[in-house]
Amino acid sequence: MKIAKNTPQLLVLNVPTYAGCLAGLIVSLPGLIFILLPFFALGSLSYSSLKCNRIASEPTKCQVFRVSLSHYYSEQFTLDKLQNVSLQTKSVPYGNGSKNAYRVILETNRKQIPFTMYYTSKFPQKLRSEIETFVSNENKDSLKIKVKPNLLGVIFFIIMLLMALPSLLFGGLLGGFIAASSKCSCRFDRTLNLATWKTEGLFREKRQCHLNEISSVEVKPETLKCKKNNSVIYHVLYIKLHSGEVFLRYHYITPEEATKIAQLINKFMQLN
Repeated sequence: MKIAKNTPQLLVLNVPTYAGCLAGLIVSLPGLIFILLPFFALGSLSYSSLKCNRIASEPTKCQVFRVSLSHYYSEQFTLDKLQNVSLQTKSVPYGNGSKNAYRVILETNRKQIPFTMYYTSKFPQKLRSEIETFVSNENKDSLKIKVKPNLLGVIFFIIMLLMALPSLLFGGLLGGFIAASSKCSCRFDRTLNLATWKTEGLFREKRQCHLNEISSVEVKPETLKCKKNNSVIYHVLYIKLHSGEVFLRYHYITPEEATKIAQLINKFMQLN
């Protein structure tokens, strides 16, 4: 709680509206999730290249490069280190069943290098054949292979991004409005002889009692049990009535702030 006003006749405490902020975040989540979808699509796009040059009396040098949204790889090796060009297979959903997808793997003496994405077409087989032909045919001076992102994938990314931006904007504005409009305050008014707890916004609530109905304002520690036998101690500010009812129960993590507010209310109410 923060002190908004403190005079002999009026004490107003403003309270952080965590529920309103949480509601605003929940409302804006669909927009945040929707804006991520295009980037998941972009994550499935990649660019790869393989360049090899044969120079007389020198080892043939090759440069492999691959980049995507989540991955970057670049390495140089000599052709004699390339031990094999293989196809890696995995099963992917296709219609009501499944279908095999393939990608090209460059196997050097040190590691296996994924060169392409998975394709259900014969494209990886053609690439493997092209690389193997260059390796076996010493009359070929150079090899240049570029695997560009699929055009349909790029178009899909752009369309999804254009659709996601309005959703993010609307969800963010609506979430911000809910969070900003949620206000909570505790008011002690000697002129009206009333104590008022009021919440505005989505979680609208109002409680009142007469000041002379309040019997005590105190802070009590409470323990919250967590997993693995751990526990967290927090401090609760209680405003109790002569009837035995609790007018207000507010949680604090640190005892210093809870005690400070309790002493302030007690001083205003002249309970101690």
